[in-house]
Amino acid sequence: MTIETSFVTTMNALRTYHKNQCDHTPGARRQALVKPSYATLSTIQTALTPEEAAAVEGVKVTSQEVATVSTTGIQEQIASDTEQYKESGGGEVASDEFRKRMEQKRKAQKDSSNKMIDDMYDKAIEVGEKYPATQDVILSLSDKIMEFFTKLYNEVYFWISNIVEKFVEWVKNAIENIKTVFNRLANWIGGWFK
Repeated sequence: MTIETSFVTTMNALRTYHKNQCDHTPGARRQALVKPSYATLSTIQTALTPEEAAAVEGVKVTSQEVATVSTTGIQEQIASDTEQYKESGGGEVASDEFRKRMEQKRKAQKDSSNKMIDDMYDKAIEVGEKYPATQDVILSLSDKIMEFFTKLYNEVYFWISNIVEKFVEWVKNAIENIKTVFNRLANWIGGWFK
């Protein structure tokens, strides 16, 4: 197996692992995947050229931008749904509709998470194939980024689950709760590589 083939194979195994970590589908039988380990692919460690370093930095920046856009989008959607519910005056029908929309948000978050993971792994593989000297760094960085994405997805997923479970109490302080949670997530995303 060549270094390039080993790199892509390892990256795709990590992709599968991280996607599995974001699967909370009710009734799904999740495999307990062991996180793929990876050895240093090259035996010669070389300093990255400025162009290679810039490509690696681009993967970092893109990951933070994608995560920020995702969290901002879900925040705006939940805030809008909450305002609509409050304006409706409540009631059983409005409550059921709100819960339904939150369930849809949970599913959408799963789909969004899978797309983010795929996009980031595709970008990272592209950089690693274009600049083979970056492959060790890309493997490590991609794994770290995906751990961030997994944590981000799980935070949002379980937060939405909590909304559905504790709906009446949550609605009373909803807007402040939304702002607090997503400000905390935005600050966390901003500090990923600091």
